[in-house]
Amino acid sequence: MNTRKLGLASLGLFILLASACYPARAGTAAADRNPYVITSEELRDVPADDAYEVIQLLRPAWFTQRSGRSPQVFVNGSPRGGLSELRTFRREMVTELRYIDATDATTRWGTGYMAGVIDVTIR
Repeated sequence: MNTRKLGLASLGLFILLASACYPARAGTAAADRNPYVITSEELRDVPADDAYEVIQLLRPAWFTQRSGRSPQVFVNGSPRGGLSELRTFRREMVTELRYIDATDATTRWGTGYMAGVIDVTIR
């Protein structure tokens, strides 16, 4: 192999390795995914029957108990109840799911939301 071919092969290998280590570019699904929101596009593509299953598949960390508590469920910005309420919303009814952390939930609605809020936006 001559030096020109060897140089091109080395350059190609370098570019391949460098691109594999580089973070995802904007515009790709991984880079654009918001950890606090499940969009209508994500809802459309997930194989789940209800809002609870959607979250379980796409953002299971939302269910992690904090301070021995679970997030409260809101619907269109109004209190609804505990996590079991998520089972009442068919995936097709939901336009967006949003996790609001404890600090932001307390700022918006007062105390009592130590594990945050999952706000379900329905049609």
